[in-house]
Amino acid sequence: MINFRMLKLSDPLVWVCVGSLVLIGFFAIFSATYGLQVRAGADPFVFVKRQLFSLLIAVAGMLVFTYLDYKNLKKAAPFIYGAILLLLAVVLYTGSSAQGAQRWFQVGFFSFQPSEVSKLVIIIALAVFIGERKTVNSLPEAFCLLLLVGAPFGLIFKQPDLGTAMVFLAILFGMLAAGAASPRLL
Repeated sequence: MINFRMLKLSDPLVWVCVGSLVLIGFFAIFSATYGLQVRAGADPFVFVKRQLFSLLIAVAGMLVFTYLDYKNLKKAAPFIYGAILLLLAVVLYTGSSAQGAQRWFQVGFFSFQPSEVSKLVIIIALAVFIGERKTVNSLPEAFCLLLLVGAPFGLIFKQPDLGTAMVFLAILFGMLAAGAASPRLL
């Protein structure tokens, strides 16, 4: 059963900001594609409809994570991390290629890029690691964090997708700074 008390506890300003950004996004997509679609004789709302479908998936995901007990997520973190490593490895061999990069799984009209999901997975994995230790003071602990980020970093770098790989380093340093890491390790 869904507990709507969680929505009441959330900050209304956040909802206003998110809603505004969604509307701005819809208008931007429509204004950028309308003329081209009309000239081509196609549905001028096709990209807006596609974005609306993506929004519905995002809202469903948001609701799942809103009601998910983080303790269960903490228990599942090693399995989720392993699954994303497996997906990143498989996409190198069976993924769709475009302009020399092999980053996507194509399933019907839907394309899925595991490297995008891996950003969230890395945040969860780092949070679990740092949360269990409360602080990162030693080089061995920092090395473990580098290994934790290094495995998906290497697989994504091999796709090649340097931009996403570099985001992993930014996530690592951000998590270290937020996770009470020793200043000498930063």
